[in-house]
Amino acid sequence: MKWPGYPIINPAVLSSRSEALLAAAWAVVHFLGEEGYRKLAKKIIRAKKRMVNGFADSGYRALGEPSVIAAFTSEDVNLFKLSDEMAKKGWIIQAQKGIQNMKIPPSLHLTITPIHDETVDAMLEDLKACTEAVKKMPPSETEGLLDTFGLILSMLAPEEMDIAAMGKLFTEMEKAMDQYGPKIMQVLGLEKGFPKEMGMIFQLLASLPPEIAELLSSYIVVEMFHGGL
Repeated sequence: MKWPGYPIINPAVLSSRSEALLAAAWAVVHFLGEEGYRKLAKKIIRAKKRMVNGFADSGYRALGEPSVIAAFTSEDVNLFKLSDEMAKKGWIIQAQKGIQNMKIPPSLHLTITPIHDETVDAMLEDLKACTEAVKKMPPSETEGLLDTFGLILSMLAPEEMDIAAMGKLFTEMEKAMDQYGPKIMQVLGLEKGFPKEMGMIFQLLASLPPEIAELLSSYIVVEMFHGGL
């Protein structure tokens, strides 16, 4: 969790990658050839230009220099809610939590592929509509509860993290989860499996120090596994 991207919990050191992906990549390289790659690259470049301009027109700021990967942020829009609203319209845009103490803001993560040359205009229209909808959303009671939980859990993080501090943090976090864990699961809508709207989960993780967010993510996965969800 000590990175600014979206939460990923991998079951093994190799993650989800295997030799099969290398074989597939080799086959695609030989199938497309040099000219095929040029055609796909042109589509990506066209889509990227329209996407960057479209996000800017809707009030978003690009982080870094977009290439085939782009990230956009906003000081005026709750990006976690926006991600949920876009998903309702069929667009899967990953919300990234950022890292507060490194001054990396939350952002929206997009990987631009050739198909976006055909779909980017429709996506940008939905982006405008969803942006306006999110701006009009009042804070919910759930957000207030999560802010409280986030504040309580954040107080557990030591100023400096060494082996002794990490051991103490594990102990304190275990106690906190015994007390608050079931309620957090309920508030996040996780007692019956992953909800369709993930914004509140990402928003809570984004508000926490990385060490706390990592432990909370592990707790959630373990509880869901034990519950057979």
